[in-house]
Amino acid sequence: MAAETKMNLAEAIIRINNSIAEYTIRFCGLLILMYRSDSQYLAHHFAPYQGSLFNGKQPSRFAKKFATITNKTDWFITLNFDTKVWKKIDEDTCERAYDIFQAYTNLVMTNFPGAWFAWGAEIAFSNSGLHFHMFGSFGQELSRDQKRVLKRTWLEMTGSTNKSAFKAVEADNSVRGYLFSQEKKARKKQFRKMFPGRHMFGIVGKRNITFAKASKEYPISHEMKLLIEQLIRVMEYHRKGLDTKDYDDYVKREFYHFSFYPQEVVDAVKKLMKQHRH
Repeated sequence: MAAETKMNLAEAIIRINNSIAEYTIRFCGLLILMYRSDSQYLAHHFAPYQGSLFNGKQPSRFAKKFATITNKTDWFITLNFDTKVWKKIDEDTCERAYDIFQAYTNLVMTNFPGAWFAWGAEIAFSNSGLHFHMFGSFGQELSRDQKRVLKRTWLEMTGSTNKSAFKAVEADNSVRGYLFSQEKKARKKQFRKMFPGRHMFGIVGKRNITFAKASKEYPISHEMKLLIEQLIRVMEYHRKGLDTKDYDDYVKREFYHFSFYPQEVVDAVKKLMKQHRH
């Protein structure tokens, strides 16, 4: 009974907005990380934050990792496995597909030694439509002939004649958050259920990437936390006419991060803290 009472108390402390709660904030590239850190919370929380920017589940870890890449994004590429050829994806065909994807990215790195790409795997519903999204850079200008070779190579390796199986568009840093957007949540859940041992995200050409360094930890009050949340709510949702329901639910958590918001948002949060002497 005592243990049950303690657990209920812990849940109450975690879930209730507490005006005396204290938080910590850190910055790293396009990542803003906030977590509750007062002794009252930590005394009853059985998995306290240990200082790593990249702990947690795989999507959360890679969302943070991708947000810290300082390199300029030039391309967004989608590599599809043609459903006319790859009619159903099971464990065996998934393994073959991953082998082909790895061989293809190895060829890219051989021909473009300055390249780097972050990637995410997805599967459409009904056990078909496996594809990889990649954002990054070839480390040089890409000629029309080189783009044609990249497309032809992917089609040959996957046994497809459908040109739409390879899609490459010029992009900028704003495309990074697409891999972790809310509408992708169900597909990630399905992928994890079907292939629990598979990596959904990864990076190639890591040696060509510069990752931002994490800032020091800044203690902030509950009031400052609310001011930061409101600033982001206005800049990223109200100004764009977007619904804030998912955002409002998200910030009720005691440990969370904002990833892939524009640099101007990160700078605005830092300016707000400076104005309030944090």
